[in-house]
Amino acid sequence: LVNIVRNRNDDGKVPVKARMMSIHHRLVTIKPTGRQAFK
Repeated sequence: LVNIVRNRNDDGKVPVKARMMSIHHRLVTIKPTGRQAFK
Protein backbone atom coordinates (compact mmCIF):
# COMPACT_ATOMS: atom_id res chain seq x y z
CA LEU A 1 0.00 0.00 0.00
CA VAL A 2 2.77 2.45 0.91
CA ASN A 3 4.58 1.83 -2.38
CA ILE A 4 1.39 2.57 -4.33
CA VAL A 5 0.95 5.89 -2.53
CA ARG A 6 4.57 6.81 -3.17
CA ASN A 7 4.26 5.97 -6.87
CA ARG A 8 1.17 8.15 -7.20
CA ASN A 9 2.97 10.93 -5.40
CA ASP A 10 5.76 10.76 -7.98
CA ASP A 11 3.19 11.13 -10.76
CA GLY A 12 1.87 14.29 -9.11
CA LYS A 13 -1.68 12.94 -9.25
CA VAL A 14 -2.35 12.36 -5.57
CA PRO A 15 -5.45 13.18 -3.54
CA VAL A 16 -4.84 15.54 -0.63
CA LYS A 17 -5.37 12.71 1.86
CA ALA A 18 -2.86 10.46 0.13
CA ARG A 19 -0.39 13.33 -0.07
CA MET A 20 -0.73 13.94 3.67
CA MET A 21 -0.07 10.25 4.28
CA SER A 22 3.03 10.36 2.08
CA ILE A 23 4.32 13.41 3.97
CA HIS A 24 3.69 11.63 7.27
CA HIS A 25 5.51 8.59 5.89
CA ARG A 26 8.51 10.73 5.02
CA LEU A 27 8.57 12.14 8.56
CA VAL A 28 8.47 8.59 9.92
CA THR A 29 11.53 7.69 7.84
CA ILE A 30 13.50 10.11 10.03
CA LYS A 31 13.20 7.56 12.84
CA PRO A 32 15.55 4.51 12.94
CA THR A 33 12.64 2.20 12.06
CA GLY A 34 11.71 4.43 9.12
CA ARG A 35 13.82 2.44 6.66
CA GLN A 36 11.80 -0.70 7.30
CA ALA A 37 8.56 1.21 6.72
CA PHE A 38 9.91 2.58 3.45
CA LYS A 39 10.37 -0.94 2.01
